[in-house]
Amino acid sequence: MKKRGLSDNSFLMLGILILAGAYFLPGNLSGNVVSESESFDPGQGLVEIPEGYERWIIPASKEQEAVSRKCIVRYRLTSGDEGLFGFETEVQEISVACPKNVGQKIEGSRPDRIFTLADVQSNRQINLGEVWESNFTGAGVIVAVVDTGVDYTHPDLSDSIIGGMGFGYPDFYDDYNHGTFVAGTITANGKINSSIVGVAPDAGIWVARVCSKPPIVCFESDISAAIEYIVRGPDKKFRTGDEPANIISMSLSSDWSDSKWKDRQCDAPLARKVNWAFRHGVLSVIAVGNYEWTVTVPGCAKSAIGVGAVYKSLDPDSWEERVYYSGTGYALDIMAPTYVGTTSAGGGYENVGGTSLATPHVAGVVALLKQAFPCLDNDVLRVALYKTAKDLGDKGFDPYYGHGRVDASAAYNYLLKKGYKCK
Repeated sequence: MKKRGLSDNSFLMLGILILAGAYFLPGNLSGNVVSESESFDPGQGLVEIPEGYERWIIPASKEQEAVSRKCIVRYRLTSGDEGLFGFETEVQEISVACPKNVGQKIEGSRPDRIFTLADVQSNRQINLGEVWESNFTGAGVIVAVVDTGVDYTHPDLSDSIIGGMGFGYPDFYDDYNHGTFVAGTITANGKINSSIVGVAPDAGIWVARVCSKPPIVCFESDISAAIEYIVRGPDKKFRTGDEPANIISMSLSSDWSDSKWKDRQCDAPLARKVNWAFRHGVLSVIAVGNYEWTVTVPGCAKSAIGVGAVYKSLDPDSWEERVYYSGTGYALDIMAPTYVGTTSAGGGYENVGGTSLATPHVAGVVALLKQAFPCLDNDVLRVALYKTAKDLGDKGFDPYYGHGRVDASAAYNYLLKKGYKCK
């Protein structure tokens, strides 16, 4: 959903204002304080945070200093950055909550930034016909929805929810709606409301809850921890078979804009996390955000499929107009429809707009292609999507429409004609 932008300084102030509550875990949740010798897996414990504390991310080497300054360890983050000559180097960080004005004194610290929510009759618009007619409906493919959670009791979704975890929350139930909107766009089965059917109705959904109910707060460390869990699984190792998903649908965006992040080689920490996930086989489909002058973090990550929004059209052969606030820039990859019908928390249905709802259309198409061509790597799938998108705007790629509006059947036929076959 469309949000008002904030400046860089507003972010820290917003974090401080929200921290004024009795506890600062989004949703005012409480739990046990972690001692200096303890840590826990995200989603398996909650940390009570005293009034006035602020959240920071610090280098792992500064843990003892943080503890000595009365900071509380939330959980540890481990990922990799591309170092010299492209070799991956291990990077370890810690999410902490510190007394006011303490975190910035720790060398190498950075604020735990706040991200916001980017907010199906559209299935004809993205041309699902031939893919569905070929019996590819997402069966056997799992998409991770990183959002506010999902109403896993919804009758049009319950069959598709295979599990999930709260990152800073006790469970992954959606008490806001946004994640349920997204999940329905991907995989609603239409059993109760036949007019609401997801792009990949037989795909599974694994849920990572990383955001609170209003006032909406999604912290960088919680999002990062969710991505790490999706990549490594519970055994914290790569590609051992316990990873919950290899597609991420993330309708989140930063509320700040800076020219250095308009570049395709976006280098913000959360964008680097998305690139790290891609190097380990997980493809992220991310909203470009609802700020028309830029593509926000993490949608600007070079490995992500950055998704913008066009208005829903009943005639897919007609001109399709970009939604006026949909993010623009050279990190925009592809477009999909918005202002669509989808599931809502509490067993209901709503018509919703924003780049948030465009994004799961593309994630659903990726799920269809992964079912049809399970042996193909993510680079091949991205190329297929970009080469076959319906061209809009200036001829070829442009910063307002990217490669154009996603076309599921065209991408499927492109891969068939290339001779790709998977046993």
